[in-house]
Amino acid sequence: MPMLRALIVEDDPDFSELLHRIVLDDTEFETISIASSLADAREYLTATEFGLILLDLGLPDGSGVDLLGTIPATTSVIVVTVFDDEPDVIDAMARGANGYLLKDDPALGQAIVATINGGSSLSPSVAAHLVSSWRRLTGAVGDSRGDTEPTRLSPREREILQSFADGLTYQDTARRLGISQHTVADHVKNLYRKLQVNSRAAAVNRGLQEGLVRVQSEPT
Repeated sequence: MPMLRALIVEDDPDFSELLHRIVLDDTEFETISIASSLADAREYLTATEFGLILLDLGLPDGSGVDLLGTIPATTSVIVVTVFDDEPDVIDAMARGANGYLLKDDPALGQAIVATINGGSSLSPSVAAHLVSSWRRLTGAVGDSRGDTEPTRLSPREREILQSFADGLTYQDTARRLGISQHTVADHVKNLYRKLQVNSRAAAVNRGLQEGLVRVQSEPT
């Protein structure tokens, strides 16, 4: 089954071992492959389907972002890197990454597990970059989609989108709103369709762009 296979794309042996332990010990993935370069990763992707990819950007033969356009939409991709510049973040998210974590994030393991379980996967500083970027973009040039009206979301859809922006999992969102996880999943399908995205992180990004959600800059 694809969802039981994970691929770690990381050229630092010590850090790839750390990621390997996180995935092996704290998730249901039993088959974990490690690629130390773009070439190795492409070889794995040609032969195997993966449910999860943890992707570094700084690889010996190029940027991991170049892989994003070749990875099936059914695969969850979490960028795990030291690069937190806004251009790197925006580029990776625009190309379909489901999340973006920094290697020095003290809650890295928890964030990876939360993402696999349906939660958010943006390191706090990355979320701050996205907020800053969208504010600057919309303040300078307006909505990138032109003169079209903001996406119309139902009150429940906006509540769910805000929960994702707050970093909640499907389970926590269901508990917060007093509905079932199945109902949350149904609303998420509509969210993706209306926002024209295919991941939670991308939905939050679009929500920030259109002013549909807000991200806390400091813990409450």
